[in-house]
Amino acid sequence: MRTPCPPHINTGELEQLAPYVKAMCFGHDHMNTFETVINGVRLIQCGGSGDNSYDRDYPSNVKLLDTDTLETRTFYINKI
Repeated sequence: MRTPCPPHINTGELEQLAPYVKAMCFGHDHMNTFETVINGVRLIQCGGSGDNSYDRDYPSNVKLLDTDTLETRTFYINKI
């Protein structure tokens, strides 16, 4: 079993990026979908998208980010 591979130290990457970005989007997690704000940067995690995602127990979804307001909308994909 593989585990996440974050560094064992805080490299300061987010602090370096914070003055230049409003939001960062990530995906392909299959089941976790969340949003949070850290150091003024909105972090957006989207679950698996597409009709052929690996885990059929969780609905595929995509998020739409409004770059003016930084608000998101989640759209769930109905699988046939």
